[in-house]
Amino acid sequence: MNLVSFAVELPSMVLAVAGKGVLVSLAALGAAAALRRASAASRHLVLALAAAALLLLPVLVAVLPAWDLAVLPTVETPRGASPAVAAAFIPKDPHAAAPGTLGGGDAPRGVSTVGRISLGQPGFLPLLSLAISLLLLLRIALAVHGLSRLRTGCRPAPAEWQELFDRDRRQLGIARPVRLAISGSVTMPVTFGWLRPVVLMPEAALEWAAQPLRDALLHELSHVRRGDWPIQVIARAACALHWFDPLVWLLCRRLLLEAELACDDAVLRAGTGAAGYAERLVSLARQVRATARRPASAVAFARPSGLASRVAAILDAGRRRGGPGRLAVAGSAAATLLLLLLVAPARLVRAASPSGGEIQSPKPRQTAASTFPVDSLPPLLRAAWEGNLAGVQRLLAAGADPDQAVPRLGTPLILASAQEHREVVAALLAAGADPARAERAGERPADLQRTPLGAAARQGDPEVVRRLLAAGAPVDLAPPGDATPLMNAAERGRLDAVEALLAAGADPKAVVRGDGTPLIAAARGGDPDVVRRLLAAGADPDVYVPGDETALQQAIDHGHTEAARLLLEAGASPLTGAALEQAVQQGVSGALRDEDSFQDGIRDGSDPMNLLEHGAKD
Repeated sequence: MNLVSFAVELPSMVLAVAGKGVLVSLAALGAAAALRRASAASRHLVLALAAAALLLLPVLVAVLPAWDLAVLPTVETPRGASPAVAAAFIPKDPHAAAPGTLGGGDAPRGVSTVGRISLGQPGFLPLLSLAISLLLLLRIALAVHGLSRLRTGCRPAPAEWQELFDRDRRQLGIARPVRLAISGSVTMPVTFGWLRPVVLMPEAALEWAAQPLRDALLHELSHVRRGDWPIQVIARAACALHWFDPLVWLLCRRLLLEAELACDDAVLRAGTGAAGYAERLVSLARQVRATARRPASAVAFARPSGLASRVAAILDAGRRRGGPGRLAVAGSAAATLLLLLLVAPARLVRAASPSGGEIQSPKPRQTAASTFPVDSLPPLLRAAWEGNLAGVQRLLAAGADPDQAVPRLGTPLILASAQEHREVVAALLAAGADPARAERAGERPADLQRTPLGAAARQGDPEVVRRLLAAGAPVDLAPPGDATPLMNAAERGRLDAVEALLAAGADPKAVVRGDGTPLIAAARGGDPDVVRRLLAAGADPDVYVPGDETALQQAIDHGHTEAARLLLEAGASPLTGAALEQAVQQGVSGALRDEDSFQDGIRDGSDPMNLLEHGAKD
C-alpha cells in the first residue's frame, strides 16, 4: 500500500477499528461480568486476551481480506426519483469504479457497499487520532525506558531476604532468575520486566516484620509468574490506539484490578490469614499514600486505587481463588482468536432490495428534541410541547380536555413541564389539568417522565416545580417504572428543584427499587452541592438498596470524588461489593469501624479519598 492509497483508506480504517473495538470490548466486559463468581485469575485471562486482540485489531483490519455481511437495511428511492436524490442517501466510496461495483470489482445485484464517511476536511480527524495514538505510545515507551534507571540505581536486598525470596520463587514454579533489590525511588513494592524481571522494595521495608515482608514478596512473585507486567504494557498500548473509546479504558482498569486480586488470591492460597493480610495491606497503603512514588509502568503491591475492592475480595470467604486450567486457557484463547478473525475483516453492506435494487428515501429520523412526529399529535398536546401559549389558551377556550392523554407521551401538562414552558403549565393548571395524573402505558421516550412533577424536577425549573406543588402535585409520587421527583432532580444536579421539593416536604429517605434513594441518585449524578443538601436534610448515607447498593458505591463507580468524600465525612461505611452484601445479610453494615479498621485507613489524613478516588482503576 503506497502513501496515497494509505491516505485514502485511513478514514475508513479508523472508523472500522473504532466500531470493531467497541464490539471486542463489550464482548470481553460481558464475559468478565458473566464470570463474576469465578476466580479473579479467570476474569483476568479474558480481559488480557481482549487487550491483546484490541492491539492486533488495527493490523488485522488493514491486512485481512474483507468479507461482506449484508445486514444493513435496504434504502430505496421513490419511483421516478432523480439519480441525484438517490445519491444523497448513499455515501460515496473513493474506490468505486462505477455504480454497482465494489472497489472496482463486480458486486451482487442489489448490494451496495457502505461508503466511507467524510469527516469535514478529508483525513484530518483520522490523522489527528493517529497522531494522538502515537504520542500516547511514545509516552509508554519513555516510561518503560525510564525503568532502566531504576535497575542501575538500586542496591541488593539483604541476604536473608534473598533466601526467603528464592525459596518462594521455586515454590511458585518460576524457573528464570528474578532480581530482588532495594530502592529509595519507590515507597511500595513494585515489579517490572519480562525476560529479566525485577522486584523493588522500598527503604522502609527494612523495618518490616517477617509476615508483611513475606506477603509483599509473594504478591510480587505472583505478578512475575503470571506475566502481569507485559500484559499491563499491552493493555496500556491498546488504550493508546483506542484512546477515544471509554470501553477500552474501562477494560484496562478492570484488567489491572483483576491482576491485583489474582495475586492477593495467591498470597491467601499460600496460607496467609485473610483478616491479617487485609489489615497489613491497608496499613501499608495508609503509610505510602501521602508520598506514593512508583514508576507509571510498574506493577505495585499496595497502590491506593482499587484498595476497597481488594479488601472486600480478601475478606470474602466464599470467593474462588484458584487459577484457570489449561483447557480453560486454550478455550479462551481460541474463542478470542475466532472473534478477532470474524470481526476484523467484516464489512457491513446493504441487503438486496426486494424491488430490484431501486433506492427509496429514508423516513425522517426522530431526534431527541422531538422523539415523536409533532405533526401527528393532537392539537393541544402539540401546542403544549411547542410552548404555544396562545394556541393552548384558544384550544382550552374551545373546550379541549386539559387532561387529554396519548399513550407513551402523557398529558399536555407532562409535555409542557418537560419543556419548561412556565406560562403553558400555568394555563393548563388554571383550566383544571390534574397535576397528579401519571402516564403508565408502554415505553416512554428518554426525555420524558411519567408525571408532570417528575418531568419538571428532571429539567430543574424551580418555578414549574413550585407551581405544580401549589396545585396539589404529590411530592413523593413514584409511579411504576419511575423514581420520585426528588430522585429525578438529585440525579441531574438540579439543586434549585431539590430545594423546592424538600421545602414542600419531599422525603429524603424514600426508597424505590431500581432507582435507590435520593442520596443514591445524587451520588450517581455526582453533584456535591446536592449530596451535601440531602445529607443536611437527614438522608442516611448507609442505606443499601439491592441493585443500587449504597450512595458511596455509586459515587465510586461513577468516579465522583467530591461526592464520595462528602459521604465518607458523613459517616458512610466503606464496605462495597460482596463484602457489603454479606454485611447487610448479617446485619453488620457498621462493620470495620474500630480504630485500626479499613474505615480509619480511608479517613485518616488530609485527603481521605486517595484510597478510593479512582475506583477500580488498578
